[in-house]
Amino acid sequence: MDPNLYNHFSGSLEPLKNLTQLRLLDIGNTDIDSGLEYLPTSLESFNCSSDEVRDFRVKTLAAELRKYGEAKDGDFFPLFLQ
Repeated sequence: MDPNLYNHFSGSLEPLKNLTQLRLLDIGNTDIDSGLEYLPTSLESFNCSSDEVRDFRVKTLAAELRKYGEAKDGDFFPLFLQ
């Protein structure tokens, strides 16, 4: 895998806070590293996996979510936000 080919999204999940019909979110291999508190309650599954090729900041969110339980199906976390 070419380490220069990746999704260049970074920052916070805050812009998603009003997406009330969002069910699945995959931010794997990005540099998004904050904003879990802004995830809409409609979200059912959330991927924040990261390749070993590059040190993606999304690992920060994965570590935070692991405090609440193990990931299922790789790093897809079933979410119960309500």
